[in-house]
Amino acid sequence: MTEWKRDREAVDKCMGDINEQLGLWVKGGKVLDLGGGKGWSLNRIEAESKVIVDLDLDELVQSKFETVHGNVLDLPFSNGTFDSVIARGVLHHVPNDLEKALDEASRVLVDGGMLFVQDPGGLNPPAYFARNLFPTDIHVPDEKPFDPRYLRGEMAKRFAIVDERYHHITGYLLPHMIPRLGPLGPVVRRNADQIRMMEDALLRRSSLLQPYAGYVQFVGIKNPILPNPPVDDGGGL
Repeated sequence: MTEWKRDREAVDKCMGDINEQLGLWVKGGKVLDLGGGKGWSLNRIEAESKVIVDLDLDELVQSKFETVHGNVLDLPFSNGTFDSVIARGVLHHVPNDLEKALDEASRVLVDGGMLFVQDPGGLNPPAYFARNLFPTDIHVPDEKPFDPRYLRGEMAKRFAIVDERYHHITGYLLPHMIPRLGPLGPVVRRNADQIRMMEDALLRRSSLLQPYAGYVQFVGIKNPILPNPPVDDGGGL
């Protein structure tokens, strides 16, 4: 079992743009964070109400936000309770029940509400290699990242996709590699943000590479509220 180590500075450089996206999309209203633990993601947004649902009681008791002990597959909330639902790095923990998790997220959202998803990509070659040959002390056996095309397709059945982004080819693993690179670690750390930007630019330009991204983001709207069409009163000119 590999010890989970991450270089803090490299995390900020490699994950900075990914983390900033949440605050750009999720603003105001009632927000539910699926599997949010202590509420690290909720610190990044401004909202009237912030709620975390999680199965980990040890994490929930450390949160400063409203918490509910519950399962993302059977959310203990009424229909149309929230304006936004956040799912960051949680859906791959229910690989056999993605449809149920998305159904539940849709159910508790108001019409016009937003589902914000960020999840590791299941086809990324370096991450696939690392997960299978170097399991860590924090990963659980049941988790399994999705093929991004499958994740997007299931979301599109329930939501209007308004944004999709693909991040990292190797950059996703740099914060984990640097503590083990010895003298090369500082060199890689200094260049981590340039590596991230280069890889993200390549992914934006190549749809063929996008399924192999290390991290993906999809933003969906439930039953988008469209403006009323003009009424034809039959009066003519």
